[in-house]
Amino acid sequence: MHLKRLLLFLVLPALLAWPCRVIAAEARSADLTLLPSGPLFAPPLADPMTPVLSLKYMATTNHETHIGKVSAGTTFGLLRLDAGPTALQLNIAGGIFSRFDLYDLFGGETTDFLIGFPIDLIPRSGTNGWAFQLTPYHTSSHLLDETIFKNADSTPPIEPAEYSRDVIRLLIAYRFSPLDRLYAGAAFAFDGIDWRYLHNYQAGSEFFSPARTFFHREFRLYLADDLQVKEETNWSLNLNLQAGVSIKRPDESHGLRIAVEYFDGNAVEGQFFEQKEQNIGLAAFFDL
Repeated sequence: MHLKRLLLFLVLPALLAWPCRVIAAEARSADLTLLPSGPLFAPPLADPMTPVLSLKYMATTNHETHIGKVSAGTTFGLLRLDAGPTALQLNIAGGIFSRFDLYDLFGGETTDFLIGFPIDLIPRSGTNGWAFQLTPYHTSSHLLDETIFKNADSTPPIEPAEYSRDVIRLLIAYRFSPLDRLYAGAAFAFDGIDWRYLHNYQAGSEFFSPARTFFHREFRLYLADDLQVKEETNWSLNLNLQAGVSIKRPDESHGLRIAVEYFDGNAVEGQFFEQKEQNIGLAAFFDL
């Protein structure tokens, strides 16, 4: 176990340094920006664990109940380097993801935490074309007391699992327009308990309609999907779909998305990752 940790900490700096080598030849002409506005590589819209401020009301068909989900998080730019034909940016991302049983007077079930440092690499020539993101992050999941107490008399009684993951994820995206893109990637996760090596794979797409202006705001219909398979769930498919409307001020990144969301697969919360679910409901996303 200690050997695996040592190897991880030896390899991680090399992985984080690879984008820097790409622009090293142009370093003399580089422009450095402290606290840039927004990430260069936008986080996947339909990824259920993307750090964003959101509210969800979901009907869980296979458990005949309703659940609420609340997340609070964002991706914040720390440092941007423009050199030659490329731009490199270091960000910090953090999120809290909580799940509630709405049939139990908003009884809290679980809360997941995520902290990461996305590194974005895109061409400076424009918003279209290829883009890359390398993200080391840590996530953990914690069963809430209300769930433990509620199931204390069940057979067997529910107990919190020790769920912790250290992950290195690489995403590659191609933009057909400033708003439409395809992306795919792979992640290497390390179980925080016994440091097992686990594989994850991910792909998705995002498409927006032309804007219609009402009340000095841009309204766009959008579709987004995210597909993931993970070794820890025996490669079963997680599918998440969003169909809704995006409302923004012209030329500004922050806005509101309201969507119907459908999910089918293993629960995204770490405490319930072995539990199969099929959810559908309404979601509101507040893009900061």
